[in-house]
Amino acid sequence: MKRGNATASYALLQASLWGYYAIIVGYSSSFMYNHGFSDGQISIVLGITTALSCALQLSLAELIARFEKLTVFKTLLVLGAALLVCAGLMRAPGAVPAVLGLGMGLVLLQALPAMGNAIGMDSIAQGSPVNYDVARAIGSGGYSVLALLTGQLVSKLGVDVLWVLTLADTLVFLGSVLWFHYAGEIAGKTQSQIREKRKGGFLRSYPLFGLVLLGSIVLMISHNLVCSFLLQIIVHKGGDASHQGIAAFISAMTELPVMFAFGWLLKKRDSGFWLGFSAAVFVLKPLLLFLAGNVYGVYAAQTTQMIGYAVYVMASAYYAGSATDPKDMVRAQSYMTAAIPIGSLIANSTGGFLCQYYTPQGMLLVSAVAAVIGGITVIAGIRLGQKK
Repeated sequence: MKRGNATASYALLQASLWGYYAIIVGYSSSFMYNHGFSDGQISIVLGITTALSCALQLSLAELIARFEKLTVFKTLLVLGAALLVCAGLMRAPGAVPAVLGLGMGLVLLQALPAMGNAIGMDSIAQGSPVNYDVARAIGSGGYSVLALLTGQLVSKLGVDVLWVLTLADTLVFLGSVLWFHYAGEIAGKTQSQIREKRKGGFLRSYPLFGLVLLGSIVLMISHNLVCSFLLQIIVHKGGDASHQGIAAFISAMTELPVMFAFGWLLKKRDSGFWLGFSAAVFVLKPLLLFLAGNVYGVYAAQTTQMIGYAVYVMASAYYAGSATDPKDMVRAQSYMTAAIPIGSLIANSTGGFLCQYYTPQGMLLVSAVAAVIGGITVIAGIRLGQKK
């Protein structure tokens, strides 16, 4: 098996996976607005779908751990097939079936990052020469390109174009899963290890890791308040859907240099330092968005993604392994990944109401406060863990 085949196919998988977030998550508010939903109703829908996605993610992990024949590869194919159905429903006339298709898509795609990481980590554990840093960076690149493209198409053709983009991205995703599987993924070989390592009280064994996890959840509340309601922020600053696409493109593109160079950063300082650093600067984005007077100020604020979220994504994956015993690696990664949908659930359940009753400015202030609290908690957990 050639290195290029495994890394290239896995990079395409990551790019199409995160492309869903640019299409479905990025424009879910626009889609529901177009079908007559208010800010409060949008918040309820997003809250329900995120709760269901958390349940789905945990259920899938449990099923894969218990049944050897249910591999991550097969799970990804099933999720992809279900997303094809969602794309068809989004095209249906009438608000109910269209929003149902969107909602189902939101539920399904939240399970994809964990499954996407799992299939890559399984392959690496079996000796496949996959460059995770490069593939994940290209995943952000795929998000940025699709965010820009989607913004332009929605601005010109309307939000109904989302079903076409979802359909196209799903076909690419399914193709990349098949390509990567046959390029080197050895399905099912690590399932017995996962079953064994899920036993016992993980957080009882690592209470300070639990403190870092708690802070990470609060940071993800701050992050998702901005991401899920970026359209409302943009409109409040005088922009529209096309500006939203540019803003999302900027934030995603600024992630790439950090993700490509993260191996070099780890040679300078350890993952705990970089995780604490990212936690400390998370407040910059909501604060600068709060102070922005127009869409150009929003664009400037989006560049802080480079030192905040991008560093967090990479550092948290490495920190989860270094802060726990090697035998608990899988569980540590699973818990750290779970911070994102949990934070998203809380943000999506409250963000719409904050926008409706306190304006997007009020929501950004809440996001900034959450970033400060989350950052302090993460840094405290890391520092206390280093003193043990």
